[in-house]
Amino acid sequence: MVKEEFIEGVKKIQNAYNTTFNVEKLQLWWNKLQFMNGKVYLDKIDKLITTNKYIPNLAEILDDEKTSMQYANYEQREYKDSDFDKFYVK
Repeated sequence: MVKEEFIEGVKKIQNAYNTTFNVEKLQLWWNKLQFMNGKVYLDKIDKLITTNKYIPNLAEILDDEKTSMQYANYEQREYKDSDFDKFYVK
């Protein structure tokens, strides 16, 4: 994401929830969100604005992104020739 996309999303939040972000909050959000795809970020902001009564926090914006990165891309292991008796202490 580029800073222009980030600021666009912040302005949407500020306008929708009648609030302003101070410099420290802007820096924190930028540091945590800059890795996201700009389109994904703006789409999440739009969705959260239409579904949340209260201002979204970083965890709500990052939630789906972390979940999909953490659990979606792995290969399933196969345990064909494993001796499971060796895994337990007797």
